[in-house]
Amino acid sequence: MFCGAQNTEVRMGLSPYIMSREQYEDRCRERLESSLADDPDRVTRALLHRYPATSEQAAGELRTRGSEVSAEALPPFARNLGLDPRVIGRSHVWYSDDIDLLAEALDGANRLTHPATWRRARGVSVAQELAIEREVEVRRQIYLDTVADVVGCESADVLEAVTGILPDPLEWNEEYTDRAVNLTRDFLEGVRS
Repeated sequence: MFCGAQNTEVRMGLSPYIMSREQYEDRCRERLESSLADDPDRVTRALLHRYPATSEQAAGELRTRGSEVSAEALPPFARNLGLDPRVIGRSHVWYSDDIDLLAEALDGANRLTHPATWRRARGVSVAQELAIEREVEVRRQIYLDTVADVVGCESADVLEAVTGILPDPLEWNEEYTDRAVNLTRDFLEGVRS
């Protein structure tokens, strides 16, 4: 709870078009694990040291989750809700609970980002969108793994070899797959020599 806040209102919860805390945490974890796959301790440390967040970081999280707000607008918005934001030195700091309260208030005020507005207009929840994104990634990975198996390398090598040259792997047909094999072999030869 915000320092000094006397929030006695009943919390309404988020609409399905705004990313929940759990969905956001899962997404952060997945992205960190993907980028720091060789260092699980660093992933853990990064996850533990995200809060307190600066106003810029908090606004960035809120926008990622689907709430439209700027860093400059956070303190006055919180005060208008009757909340007293924490301050360290001259900077406002925000904890995950603070950000969750702001997400609910912004959602209730229809302060949505374009993607959240799109989801609402089409009746697609964040959970549905995230499931579609996962399915797309699985399908993309199948194409990359197929080429990697033929060449005898890692799928990351394939991706590095074809990025900017071939279309997205989801668009590959037999011709593109053959080109991906040849490009990856050429790429690996260049790396090894």
